[in-house]
Amino acid sequence: MADEGRSEREAKERGAGEREANEPGNSTGSAGETSWNPPGVDDGFSPGPIVAGEPLPQPEESTPLEEDEPEGTIPPCPLWAMKERRHVQWSKLAGAPPARIREAFGDGDLRVYLIEDGHHHVIVGRKVGETGDGCQYALVGRAPKSLDDALREGQLSTGSAFEGAEELTLYGIDVDEQDKASDLFVVERFGKPAEIPRDYLPGQPILTFQEPLPVAGL
Repeated sequence: MADEGRSEREAKERGAGEREANEPGNSTGSAGETSWNPPGVDDGFSPGPIVAGEPLPQPEESTPLEEDEPEGTIPPCPLWAMKERRHVQWSKLAGAPPARIREAFGDGDLRVYLIEDGHHHVIVGRKVGETGDGCQYALVGRAPKSLDDALREGQLSTGSAFEGAEELTLYGIDVDEQDKASDLFVVERFGKPAEIPRDYLPGQPILTFQEPLPVAGL
């Protein structure tokens, strides 16, 4: 009877050991050592990888036009479209912000604007047109920081400012001057500079649209 009781206890102990080894987060190697496995989502762990080139999300509220813009170099259109296209400034959050850029190049219909987008890129923009009810439109894109030097030194004309840009987007900007706020929406995206309609490029006159342009699908 004693041998039978001991065999029963040993069987229970073996079963408990097997259950423990099969629990999430535990695994046993060939030498009987338990190795660690990453916790699952149920353990409160959420990996949520952060992508360095991630653009800023669409704002849920209107944007104050005069916030942190002491230079007054760039008008509300296209400034807020350019800020919307700008990527998350991780270096600024880490205490090493890029040099601030607020530049205007060219005159009249050839005028384009630049702001910084991290340490190695800039956002280039220009006003494209407007409607009679006050909605305005701006073309913006992301370009290498060398565009700033090329425009500053006269090596490149403003008419070619979008030729090396990517993430090209036409934004609508519903500007409320009284409340100093602006609502933005995407009208159209272009995969490459050659897809941009000629009428939207620097050198062409500012357009007057008879009706608001349709908002792009998500």
